[in-house]
Amino acid sequence: MQATHRTRHADHPNFVPLSSPVNTDTIGEIYDAVRYKPGDAIVRAGKDPSDHWYVYLPKKEHKLAATTYKASSIRRHRQQMQELLLESTYTFDNKDWVGLEQRKMIMMLLHQVMKKDIRQTDFSAREVAATLKPLSNQTRSRKRLKKTSALKATTSPILKSRKDYLKQFLSMNDSDLRIMNQALFPADKTIFFKEQKLILQSIFSLII
Repeated sequence: MQATHRTRHADHPNFVPLSSPVNTDTIGEIYDAVRYKPGDAIVRAGKDPSDHWYVYLPKKEHKLAATTYKASSIRRHRQQMQELLLESTYTFDNKDWVGLEQRKMIMMLLHQVMKKDIRQTDFSAREVAATLKPLSNQTRSRKRLKKTSALKATTSPILKSRKDYLKQFLSMNDSDLRIMNQALFPADKTIFFKEQKLILQSIFSLII
């Protein structure tokens, strides 16, 4: 068996396609794309020919290139990063399960994103991760809760009628039957036949 190694920055790609259209998982996807990157890494976004979003972390451009032939492309991808963050946040804010504390965080995030001077500066991995982490955690906690609830629903069905209870009773496996037998007729206590009969009659009166 191979040893498990901690994920390093180099293991995470610098180009990350996102779910399309934007949904409540998008914030988590953006967060995962930048969370292990150096804090000063540049983060930009774009759309492929199929109109699907992606984020990427480019290498720092040469100053001459950034102010001449690459200037238009850089501004466009900065603006698209801003649009992606705003769209993802608005999508999150529209959900009725979002609480007051989360809405406060959303307002702070929107303010931070909108005031960014994308004509002069990029979004950094540090600021993107810091602003998205609380909302990403909220989304994942909700998904875990929904999975747990769904699992409970499948393993513990709601019994509505006497027939349902009887069916559940008759489908008990050997292990369950032994547990019930020990509960009703413990080995360390002598229960006479008449007492056993009364107990069983009481049980049958409940299920018949």
